[in-house]
Amino acid sequence: MMNFYKPETKIGKGLTVFAVIIGLAAGTILISKKEKQIEINPNKSVSINGTGIPENSGFLAGAEKDWEKKIDELLKNRSLNLNPPEYDPGNLTDRMTAALAQKIIELNKDRRDNRQGMRVPKIIEFVPQFIKQGLTDEEYDFSAGKDFEPAKIKISKDNGKKAIREYLNGFKSIIDRSFSFSDKLVKEIVRDAHQSGDFTEFDELLIAYDYAIKEFYALTVPSGWAELHKEEINLLISTKKILEALRRPEKDYLKSTLAVRGYYLVAFQSLDLKKKINDKVAADKIWKN
Repeated sequence: MMNFYKPETKIGKGLTVFAVIIGLAAGTILISKKEKQIEINPNKSVSINGTGIPENSGFLAGAEKDWEKKIDELLKNRSLNLNPPEYDPGNLTDRMTAALAQKIIELNKDRRDNRQGMRVPKIIEFVPQFIKQGLTDEEYDFSAGKDFEPAKIKISKDNGKKAIREYLNGFKSIIDRSFSFSDKLVKEIVRDAHQSGDFTEFDELLIAYDYAIKEFYALTVPSGWAELHKEEINLLISTKKILEALRRPEKDYLKSTLAVRGYYLVAFQSLDLKKKINDKVAADKIWKN
């Protein structure tokens, strides 16, 4: 796969409650997939008031203003006798806002005065709780999920060296063909698009991932390599999901912030897969007669 490391654009220092709390789910973290536990990774540098938000992530600009506006609308303009606002269930930020509105209503259902002395949940506790309980694993970690179709994979019983060599050459050929449109790293394409406002190359990158996924499904894989092949397809699908979230972060700040965290995770998984492939090639002496 292409090199996929953290982006290089800058982020402002003046982040408040939204960025501070959501930052716990982005960047330099350790994650328990099943429990959705969040922990700062002591092996990575932590910046911006110790929140774990990567200082150079660049994708949270505007989140503070948008979140404060939503909170202001909830606290100042909404009658607590009304239902929470309608929202797009696919938009994680709107879904969290609606959940917050519901919580405010529940806390104040015995209040006659909707404004004076209003009880409001502690945002520092509410947001991590929503992330843990309100998101599916697929939404949280950008896993391939139902988009992965194992039945489409073509598996061969031929595990001879010739068949494996043909497979590995095909593997490399797919990567080369898919991403030949640019010499840039993924991080450079993402950075340049957000800095220039021109997303032409970014969109070509998304198309390239679609093409690569299709080609890997079509590539016949020896059964002894099938699991690594599945990992590659899953990583390609996850990466495309992450890039889609990072293309327009203002549409869903929570999703794009989690995508920053996914950006790092995919990088580690990609390096791990590369090592496993190289180790297997060496152990099986594929290129030796």
